[in-house]
Amino acid sequence: MKEKDEIKVPAFLRKKRRGKAQILSRRKKKAKKKKPSAKKVTTKKRKPTRKRKEKLRIRKKKAVKKPAAKSKGPAKEEEPKKLAGRVTHYFDQIKVAIILLKRPIKLGQELKFEGENSFKHSLTSMQFNHQEIKSAKKGQEIGVKVKKTVKAGDIVYLN
Repeated sequence: MKEKDEIKVPAFLRKKRRGKAQILSRRKKKAKKKKPSAKKVTTKKRKPTRKRKEKLRIRKKKAVKKPAAKSKGPAKEEEPKKLAGRVTHYFDQIKVAIILLKRPIKLGQELKFEGENSFKHSLTSMQFNHQEIKSAKKGQEIGVKVKKTVKAGDIVYLN
């Protein structure tokens, strides 16, 4: 038997020997296909690393500080605000705010709503599960009749 008849290798598995000229011409063809597009490439903003954050802090510190305004008259000492809760919903037709409480409150206390419309309001009506209540505990969601509009997310303080 002949050696050629014994082993038959398919054409796609056979190694082709190419000269340098053929290899270079193939590389040129590939390079021509990979032309950059005419579209403008946008780059993503990188997350600031520690070094970049430090540089930004230094730049901010170097900014010119404005002199403190001189106050006329005696200084008023303000009490620290006591967070009462947060508005979770507002019913505009009946002017009722639903507040998730962070501390207990009672009827007659004055609340300060801070948001787009900041105002003070004394508690005259307070409901929990459609029942009138005189005091509410921390964690309860209560309905409070208000005089002005509020929005969900407004913060409520005790005054």
